[in-house]
Amino acid sequence: MFDCLIRGGKIVDGTGNPWFWGDVAVKDGRIAAIRKTAKPSVAEERCGTSCSAADPQDEWTASTTIDASGCVVMPGIVDLHTHSDGTVPTNPGAKSSLLQGVTSECTGLCGISEFPTHSSEEWSDLAGFRDYVNRNGTGINIVPLVGHGAVRTFVMGPEGKGGERCFPETEEMKAMEEAVRIAMEQGAFGITTGLIYAPGRNAAPAEVEALCRVAASYGGVHCSHVRSEEDMLIEGVEELLATVRSTGIPSSISHHKAMGRRNWGKPSETVRMIDRARKEGLDVICDFYPWVIAATSNLAGRFAAGLARKPGQAVDRETVLAALKDDAEWSAVKKRLREAFVEEKRINDERKAALLPHGAAVRDARDLRYWEVVSYSPSHPEFFTLTFEEVAKKLGFDDYWDAMRRLYLEDEGETRTGAGPMCEEDILTILGSPYSVIASDSSTSDSRTGGHPRAYGNFGRALVRFVKELGAISLESLVKKMTSQPATFVGLHDRGAIRRGAWADLVVLDWENFESPADFANPHESPRGIRYVLVNGQIAVKDGQVTGLRAGKVLSKE
Repeated sequence: MFDCLIRGGKIVDGTGNPWFWGDVAVKDGRIAAIRKTAKPSVAEERCGTSCSAADPQDEWTASTTIDASGCVVMPGIVDLHTHSDGTVPTNPGAKSSLLQGVTSECTGLCGISEFPTHSSEEWSDLAGFRDYVNRNGTGINIVPLVGHGAVRTFVMGPEGKGGERCFPETEEMKAMEEAVRIAMEQGAFGITTGLIYAPGRNAAPAEVEALCRVAASYGGVHCSHVRSEEDMLIEGVEELLATVRSTGIPSSISHHKAMGRRNWGKPSETVRMIDRARKEGLDVICDFYPWVIAATSNLAGRFAAGLARKPGQAVDRETVLAALKDDAEWSAVKKRLREAFVEEKRINDERKAALLPHGAAVRDARDLRYWEVVSYSPSHPEFFTLTFEEVAKKLGFDDYWDAMRRLYLEDEGETRTGAGPMCEEDILTILGSPYSVIASDSSTSDSRTGGHPRAYGNFGRALVRFVKELGAISLESLVKKMTSQPATFVGLHDRGAIRRGAWADLVVLDWENFESPADFANPHESPRGIRYVLVNGQIAVKDGQVTGLRAGKVLSKE
């Protein structure tokens, strides 16, 4: 007898092969058997009905049977790009992920990992992190990668305390290599870089290459937030490819995109660069998400640099609204905002001068007037995707900060903004590459937090927009980009596909009625139609509701 039998579904196995009607049997957490069947009759198409009774004429019996007639049965989604190592210790249920059908998440991306660290009371390395999370339980599988920024901070210190230096001392470089070696020996799947974030942005390519060689020697991969996704996007991709040529490490361009209207169209060239690199023998892919705006937050965060406050003091909506309503205080805030940008530009120019001769594609300091856009404004919904400069023109202001002040007050502190904008044509160009996979760049959550819809609706939007609405890709091909393709890249060879012996990470979804309502105005809406999710053979979502079962674990590269 099997533990669980998923009966009569339309099986999309994750490999890109055509779907087929069939049954999937689960035993001891793994897929024990698969059989092809005839199409269920109309009377039997009652997707999601579960029962314990078995057909007495059928030799396949199970403790639990899920009737998937009329539903799609697919592998659990493997999200190649998340930051959930920062949230799963306090959000162990992983509700936002499970309700999308996500069963495994790669963590520690953009150079930001929870290990190695001097600051945690619970762990200092990957082994300690794994023990802590597994002891407390997790709703999803965690696929840990070690972040270059975390390693640099661990050895050299944060910016202002050593991490701002571009070139480590010989002993520091050896210590960083040792930190990566320890992480890999403790089961990390690779290394990540965030070359626009502190302190990784200060590193020369030679430093990155040295650490990638260590990861590569253990069979690890490299995922990189390249140094520019705007004006120097192509140069940033060229820098990554140079790293791959030098080290041989399989690499992914993280959340690949072209930001800013003047850069739209560049992905046509970057996907050709990836194609040429693969023909050259370089193992390079990219991940991307189906959104035209990147990381979003309340506009209060953009005013924060201008507020007079104590170090570490939180900036909430009420504090910002009070400052913006007072003309005299606003004048002081605006002055500090301008001074902060001048200082940021000075530091960036120094970094650029130091690193450019060493092959680093350092971008200019990001001027918010061009690179930050409105993601949500209740008073002016027509401003969606407009830059600060464009909002100023619409509202008749010469100073974009004055315009954003007006908008924030009219929105009563509800304005949200993000980086961008991107265009859907570029997104579809990246989708069309055989070497692209879908990822979220989000963090799992058990509550309705965060302002970007990707945390709740990333994969739902991809399914609805690309397959149902645009018909830009087949369901089988898109599921492959969400499951077996990212799993294979990172080295999860027993997940991401419906095949005998693989771990039973499975999703049953009502494709005919599937919807994904999450958008920038309503970011916390989960897809509608995810009926069941199994993690390691256990039912984590039943009838569209999380069961509370923590069947996941922090995985280890073997």
